[in-house]
Amino acid sequence: MFMSSETPEAFESRPSDLTSHPAHEADGEKSHGTTSKPILADQVRAVIRLIQCRKCSYPLNDPVTLPCGRSLCRECLPESRTREHISYPATPARLQGFDCPFPECGKQHALSDTSADVVLSKAIEHFRNAILQGQSLEALDSILTNVSIQDEDERAVAGLSSMAERNHKSTLVRGGKLVATYTLAEQGELKYAAEVSFAEVSLTGDEAALVDEAVFMQVKESVRTEMDCQRLRR
Repeated sequence: MFMSSETPEAFESRPSDLTSHPAHEADGEKSHGTTSKPILADQVRAVIRLIQCRKCSYPLNDPVTLPCGRSLCRECLPESRTREHISYPATPARLQGFDCPFPECGKQHALSDTSADVVLSKAIEHFRNAILQGQSLEALDSILTNVSIQDEDERAVAGLSSMAERNHKSTLVRGGKLVATYTLAEQGELKYAAEVSFAEVSLTGDEAALVDEAVFMQVKESVRTEMDCQRLRR
């Protein structure tokens, strides 16, 4: 389920969540692939956060899922070391391990318990391809979005509004809200915990909303199809 980007639960989202009932989709429409409301800013941020690595903030690349259920890029795995005092199967493959990089867990994981997440990798691939198709739309040539990025440390001093405003980073990106936000993540310009706000600077507001909606539906349906295929293979 899509949630406001202000809720911590959004930080535990996965691409498969795209197949659930989005907040902007009416109850009677969720089975028909149509929507009646434009995608809101916090929903756009939640969608892109689904495919960002929590460590490097880039879109997940060769993702692995840890025993605690959290995912990150393979290259972002902590350095392993020899584990001590193993009380459960102390097989050679389980002697190497690492401390979980996520504070919510903090446990020690065996390296052998960490493997490539094929399902997640496929979902990310379909997600990326759908966005790339959206980026190639001719309609985007006339759409520009001003994206204002507020990093996590700036939110921590949100009470100092004047300081936060001075520290905001704004950038002009081709495309509607969804494509523009993905582009920033792909370029390494959008930290995982950062929030965004938008201001359209083109004169095609309605067209931009329609393009965003079309790209989002393509993303959602491509991931849904992959999830359905994986279920059938089991």
